Amino acid sequence: MSGRRLLPRAAFLLSLWTAVLAAQTPPFHSESSVVLVPVTVTDNRGEFVTGLKATDFLLTDNGAPRKVQMDSADSGEASISLAVLIESSEISFAALTKVEQIADALSHLVVGPGGSVAIATFDQGIVWRQDFTSEPVALAGALKQIPTGAGKTARMLDALMEASRHLDQRQGRRVVFLISESRDRGSKTNLKTAVQQVQREGILVYSARFSPYFTPFTVKQGQVAPPGREDQEAQPNYLPAFGEIGRFAKSSMLHTLAAATGGEEFAFLQQQSLEDDVSKLGKELHYQDVLSFTPDEDVPGLHHLEIKVRREGRYHVRARQAYWFGK
Repeated sequence: MSGRRLLPRAAFLLSLWTAVLAAQTPPFHSESSVVLVPVTVTDNRGEFVTGLKATDFLLTDNGAPRKVQMDSADSGEASISLAVLIESSEISFAALTKVEQIADALSHLVVGPGGSVAIATFDQGIVWRQDFTSEPVALAGALKQIPTGAGKTARMLDALMEASRHLDQRQGRRVVFLISESRDRGSKTNLKTAVQQVQREGILVYSARFSPYFTPFTVKQGQVAPPGREDQEAQPNYLPAFGEIGRFAKSSMLHTLAAATGGEEFAFLQQQSLEDDVSKLGKELHYQDVLSFTPDEDVPGLHHLEIKVRREGRYHVRARQAYWFGK
């Protein structure tokens, strides 16, 4: 399998979070002697680079070259476990009207044969609405008429930590897809801890970001009811959204999480744009090359990775920047 289109990633941001991780070295035991490194490769036009072999990659681990293998799409190592985390706070009501239609795409376009999807929502609490399954009917049921919480609390980082635990025993590629606004509201977990956790667990973080200000204006009258008033004629509740306009200029946590793990941040406003984002996610995952190698067991802690393509030409490579090994 191969490559994918690259949206720009700030090098300083990756360096920042690598430094953060290096400064924090909590005990961690690797359950596997093999490190998986999903790699996205694109050319100058942003097109997928296909047909790459293991010998086309140069992977260095703390500066030392490693011999890598490449896993095929139908191997157990390349299969996908996807945890979808959906914000369900009061200000996400408009976005929730759009997620009902993506069940088929999640099972067929994203995870494919051998893969599975789990779904959770988060506001004041975190609720798993569907455990891992490949059945579109089950996923559609979990996505249908998700209730909104009362208030703006949306514990995105806490939900990410919970997803990391949920993915812990899953084999192959472990992926989180966040459907959320760009910031956390009310988590006990801070961003440094969340980045550290997903790096340690080798989780790719992707996201489809919505605007709590603009998205409500895409909802038609009668499409969604205000929280707790489902028995009455639905009227979009725009008031909470107006308080969010001042937040747009601030940086996105979703971008940071994607940059630190080799994932991607998308954005949507209309139903079609969310479906396009899911399609892009599926295309990327199924065009990735999945490299693997055996780490040096004598060097525990944080390992820095760098991956290059040996072929002639100019290539863009995106992958996880680090992994943890040993204690």
